[in-house]
Amino acid sequence: MSDKIVSLNSFEVKEIFLKKHYCLSTQSFLIFYKKNEEKIFRYCVSTKKKFFKLAVQRNKVKRQVRMMLRSNFVSLPKCDVVIIPQQSYMDNSYAQNQEILINNLKKIN
Repeated sequence: MSDKIVSLNSFEVKEIFLKKHYCLSTQSFLIFYKKNEEKIFRYCVSTKKKFFKLAVQRNKVKRQVRMMLRSNFVSLPKCDVVIIPQQSYMDNSYAQNQEILINNLKKIN
């Protein structure tokens, strides 16, 4: 069962925010997480209109973050994660953002 990546539903995302679970903050990402009982990696990517005005930009950022997670599947922690890209995400290259995200997700373990 640990060989898949699953998206979180809205109720699970609200639970992570309301219960004040753990948080990692970097210049490019804000990451909320909590351990889960299923021992699988579950995630949600949320973009803010405040940082990314156009829907095209928000969709591109979400798509890139999903690809970062899929390409580094082996090193992902077994927990629930909400990833919020920050405004400085657009200032970095894809490779730099991928390195920042994966290094921060490895800190969770």
